[in-house]
Amino acid sequence: MAGIDQSVFNEMGIADHPAMYRILDAVGRILDEPDLPAPPGRQEQQARGEAQRMMHDPEHPDYSAFHDCDHPRFAEVRAKYMRLMGA
Repeated sequence: MAGIDQSVFNEMGIADHPAMYRILDAVGRILDEPDLPAPPGRQEQQARGEAQRMMHDPEHPDYSAFHDCDHPRFAEVRAKYMRLMGA
């Protein structure tokens, strides 16, 4: 993404999509870069469950930040979501 303003990806929404994480992981493997970290087995299921709660449960502490791009924690929460879903 060198030379491309990050806001372009944020506006398009592709930087926040789990498929984009998988694509970047695949490109990294083609370029012989180290694998992106992924929690093993049961931790993977728990991570994805946490990510789903962030997205769908209004009682989750990160829910409002996840859905409001003007929230001060929006970028932090989206990064957390990507880490959890990228497993």
